Amino acid sequence: MSAEIEVIKSKLKNKLSRDLYSHSVRVAETAEKIAQHYSIDSDKAYLAGLLHDFAKELSYEEMIKQVEISCFNEDEEELDMPEILHGPVGAILLPEEFGIDDQEMLQAIRFHTLGHVDMTEFDKVIYLADKVEPGRDYPGLVQLYALTFIRLDEAILFSLESTIKLCLRDRKLLHSRTVKVRNKLLKQYA
Repeated sequence: MSAEIEVIKSKLKNKLSRDLYSHSVRVAETAEKIAQHYSIDSDKAYLAGLLHDFAKELSYEEMIKQVEISCFNEDEEELDMPEILHGPVGAILLPEEFGIDDQEMLQAIRFHTLGHVDMTEFDKVIYLADKVEPGRDYPGLVQLYALTFIRLDEAILFSLESTIKLCLRDRKLLHSRTVKVRNKLLKQYA
């Protein structure tokens, strides 16, 4: 493991709770494995996985403040959903906090919770690594994990449809981008 990764891990340990840090390491390892399977830059996938939830434990007020300071092209729906807002805020803060300026990594981190209609293969790896890391436990996980190593788009479609069902069942807000990404994939691959 490179010295740079060790420095980043040390800094993350001081900024994240033990549970979130452990999750981040598992996502990094899973992203590396998925990336290797699809011949995608696994070192970069590992680093993006490690940093994907960097802003997750910030307060909602701090996230909003960062969005306002950055003149970020905000998504009104994201502003109403703090559990989603940490991705965009992480992408805002990572260049300053960790010197990460790789746009592919920042985009994958920004969209790791919902995806987006023009996801790259790298975006898909980070999105799915977060969903299937070994610490997760939910109905459909085994099937999603298997699909992840068969076809990325099919796995994402399965994940999005599961999310939609869960949001409907629990009467939670459903971001319109989830439906847009699902519909695009369904048109292409179903």
